[in-house]
Amino acid sequence: MARSLTKLGRLVEAHETYMKLVREQQPKNAPSAFVSAHAQAEQEVSAVEARLAHVTVVVRGTDADKAIVTMDNTDLPAAVVGIPMPVDPGNHVFVARTERAKSNETTVALRDGANESVAIVLPEPSATAPTQSAAPASEAAKQAESHPADGPARESGGISGQRIAGYITLGLGVAGTGVGTYFLISTLDKRGEANDLYECDATKSCSSTQEIEVGKLDDEADRSRNIAIASYAVGAAGIVTGLVLLLTDSPSAAQAGAVRDVHLIAGLGSLGVAGRF
Repeated sequence: MARSLTKLGRLVEAHETYMKLVREQQPKNAPSAFVSAHAQAEQEVSAVEARLAHVTVVVRGTDADKAIVTMDNTDLPAAVVGIPMPVDPGNHVFVARTERAKSNETTVALRDGANESVAIVLPEPSATAPTQSAAPASEAAKQAESHPADGPARESGGISGQRIAGYITLGLGVAGTGVGTYFLISTLDKRGEANDLYECDATKSCSSTQEIEVGKLDDEADRSRNIAIASYAVGAAGIVTGLVLLLTDSPSAAQAGAVRDVHLIAGLGSLGVAGRF
């Protein structure tokens, strides 16, 4: 995953993925593939870290301390404003806004390993800017009648069938991931048992009984692995489906127009949700 993200130019995500692996504590009987991956991650993370660009965003103008800064149409946490922030090399667009003003777009081109600063200036708010007042109760009622919320009406305090189905599906999804974890651990145990008990494979001195036992352990490990993969897939689908059912059934979603045309998207090692919000 880290290598793929690096090739895609998503260096921040690649660095985080490498660091998760580097910080992971390996058990004493960890499979050789895990030990090798851990060692390779320690060697490769420094190269990715050297390519990371850093940008410091500074906001100036009226109410600058209250401004919300966006990078590429995504709001940044207030804590990263004013300090060097790691970003992927390339072009990035920054905008700052408050309740009364919005800055122009500022585009910055960052090279590998660059360290740049971006100054965003908020314009002076207009003194004659109209203040938004609440609509009269009668007008608000008319708007509610002309734009009714999608979906069936809800009774106060009631629980819809969709919400119940969401909780059940979510619970089944969590159970599926638990089963997957159990069989994954079983797979690792079987592999470790085969490696620990029968080192004779390396010296080609296994007896016929040992060879049969090694093959039996390998078969059991393969079966556990396949069950783990299937359980994780079912569990992920259940969790995503349950969350979709709960989100689309919430009162706030109904008032906002709900979520429409929701469907699952399955990919290589991934599962997602798409729809119109």
